[in-house]
Amino acid sequence: MPLIARSERPLRPCLALSTVLILSLSACGDEELAEGRDLGTPVENTPAADSGAASGGDDASLNGDGGEASLDGGVNTDPPPEAGLDTLYMGHSFGRPFAEQLTDFADRAGIPDHHQQIVFGGGSSGSPRALWDHPARSAEIKRRLESGQDVLVMICCSEGFVDGAGDPAIRLWIDYALSRNPNTRIVLALPWLDFPERYPSAAAYEATWEQLRTLWHAEIETLRAEYPGVDITSLPHGRASIDLRIRFEAGTLPDVEVMTGRGEGSLFTDEKGHAGQTLRDLGTLVWLGALYPGADLASALATSYQTDLVSMAQAILIEDPFVR
Repeated sequence: MPLIARSERPLRPCLALSTVLILSLSACGDEELAEGRDLGTPVENTPAADSGAASGGDDASLNGDGGEASLDGGVNTDPPPEAGLDTLYMGHSFGRPFAEQLTDFADRAGIPDHHQQIVFGGGSSGSPRALWDHPARSAEIKRRLESGQDVLVMICCSEGFVDGAGDPAIRLWIDYALSRNPNTRIVLALPWLDFPERYPSAAAYEATWEQLRTLWHAEIETLRAEYPGVDITSLPHGRASIDLRIRFEAGTLPDVEVMTGRGEGSLFTDEKGHAGQTLRDLGTLVWLGALYPGADLASALATSYQTDLVSMAQAILIEDPFVR
């Protein structure tokens, strides 16, 4: 099948980013090979696979108060999903924990047969551009796309994105996926900024991330114009980190004891900003609700929290107009 042609439309001008954002994004991936792991090994995720993966053990790339909103009352009228999707996540470890947990979450939510595949590259090597250029990882992703995946999830950001160049590699992957399955849904995940404690407050952390989200939305809007009829959506799980930090600083997050630490009560497991379990679970709820509108998020959680993570996830999904 020939590649599906895109309409010729120039990229929208990007916003000027603050110096702090550019430095944060360029720092991502600095520790990619710190533990000497083979970061190119693809992972097949099943309900039993990777369930014991340690928080913060992978090297990552870049990556508030959610409110008590609900998807009911006309905001989301989608019926509960009846069958699972064949989903491929390609990217770094600020997205991988959610892909790892998604099969179990979907199963508890009553969604049968969610199939999750992961091709992982640590740090900046997990960006769309780096994965396209890496011979082994690129070949592995293409091999998996040959089966005609229902959903392809990519994560921000390739080198040059925040400088206004956009991310041309996203288009290379879209073209390839659509050539194998013209109905492939493209989901673009936006993680949180790494080294979170370098930001003096939740407000500063939020403001910087929101600059990045504005760029991400502009990119998605441009892609939708270039690929009319293709389902291209946002996955803003990075907002989960911000909303939890806002609550933590306000003293209204009883499930989290420290900002950074190795214990179960930590928001981040290391200085780099890898997700602690509360962030992992909230982020996975966001993934579940984004991929499966109408999913029973409350049933998906296996752990009981004092914090209403379900309402927080719903609020994150509602506030981002590009999730649908």
